[in-house]
Amino acid sequence: IVTVNALLDTLRVGVAYAVSPEEAAALAGARADLGLDRLVVLVDGSVDPGLRDSLAAVGVKVMSLKEALERLGALEYYEERVEAYTVKPAITEDDVERLAARYRGRLFKRGDYAGHAMVYLPLYTFRTRLHRVNYTEAALEALEAYLSFEAIRGSLVRASGDGTLELHHEWQRIGELDYNALEVLEYIDREGLASYDDLLAHFGDERIEGVLNLLIELRLIDEIESGSYTVRPLDLHGYRSVYVAHKDRMEKGRPHTRQILPAEAPYPLIRAFVSIFGEVREEMVIYYPVLVIAYTRSREGRVAYVYTLIDGVSGERVTDIEDIVYSSERSMEVIDASIKKD
Repeated sequence: IVTVNALLDTLRVGVAYAVSPEEAAALAGARADLGLDRLVVLVDGSVDPGLRDSLAAVGVKVMSLKEALERLGALEYYEERVEAYTVKPAITEDDVERLAARYRGRLFKRGDYAGHAMVYLPLYTFRTRLHRVNYTEAALEALEAYLSFEAIRGSLVRASGDGTLELHHEWQRIGELDYNALEVLEYIDREGLASYDDLLAHFGDERIEGVLNLLIELRLIDEIESGSYTVRPLDLHGYRSVYVAHKDRMEKGRPHTRQILPAEAPYPLIRAFVSIFGEVREEMVIYYPVLVIAYTRSREGRVAYVYTLIDGVSGERVTDIEDIVYSSERSMEVIDASIKKD
């Protein structure tokens, strides 16, 4: 509970954390019981608009933990306190016309070239000594690796043979997890094998069902035997870190531009996730160049823009990165504002 002086009036404001919508609703009565003028309830994940509005009517503000971190600037706070590096683009302005023609399409054309921009995708990168790693077919006791996660959805990325940025086949959408899920994952990892009954007894019915389903969907745990769970070892077969692949092209510091795609996956959550699987020995944010080429299509008198994303080093299209960027309204706002429309 904190006391806030606003417009010469003293307000008593409480901050609470709820693990479910039901718990958030139950906290509404706490405002009056504690004599609070305002109560802010933080929840993991998205907030149901109906619940938000109904609680706001009785002086209780509900917001997601992610929204609270963004408002406090906590995502930027963590980024600014680790080393930052920028990968210098290899493709130049002179290459744009050639690339625009190459990716316009032959049979089904994307449209007419309409402009381009070089934007930067933040990659959370950790030098980590891992345990329980499946590198080829044999499980290794430990392995040191630089792991990079794109900062929009928190998926593990790697550099292909020619250096193109791409998603690794393991650890996708880690940013969808919350700290409740991390607790369950850490418990299973620590135990080695955890039965459903053990998990139920430790975490309770309301917390465990949805978390287990999400961890299985993200291929972080396996259900073996009947009602027992174990952590799936990280498969690093074919993994080539962005840090190692592009170390010679990296310069210290952030890009000298505002055309940086917004970080949406909470940095501290991704770091905590990695820490479950090993010791984090070094951490940094790498800003990776992505060329955006815009095409226009005219339909029924309206002009629509179509974007193609190109790796800023190799010049190859990055279709899986496109899917991630397209899913983010904030990233698309940056791209729309950055395109140099001819």
